Order: sequence, then C-alpha cells, then structure tokens
Amino acid sequence: VVSSRLVSHIHMCILKIEDDYYIEDMNSTNGTWVNGKRIMSNERSCVRNGDEVIIATLPYKVEIT
Repeated sequence: VVSSRLVSHIHMCILKIEDDYYIEDMNSTNGTWVNGKRIMSNERSCVRNGDEVIIATLPYKVEIT
C-alpha cells in the first residue's frame, strides 16, 4: 500500500508470469513509469533487478529475491 494522494486506489499491479515479473498500469490517473518510460493504461512492462519504477511521483527500485 502506498499512502499518497497522487496514487490511485488501484494504481498498478505486479504480475509473475513464469520466471518474469511485470508491472501493469491499472488505468491510473497520474501514471506509472519503468526506467523513464511511461506505461500506458493496461500495458505491461517486464522488470528486472535494479530497474526504477515510478508510481505517480514516487520512485522505487526493483529488488527481486
């Protein structure tokens, strides 16, 4: 859970498909970015260790263990 007025109630989701992880924007108002590229609504982007994910304006680093 991200506590920010800029983050939508259901903003994005993380999916695991086989051995890969994906970030999917759930039609958010303020957007989701992976490594500087905005993900369009209902679009998925594969993420790897060290990638940067920005939810609205909040940056996060991907750490897959």
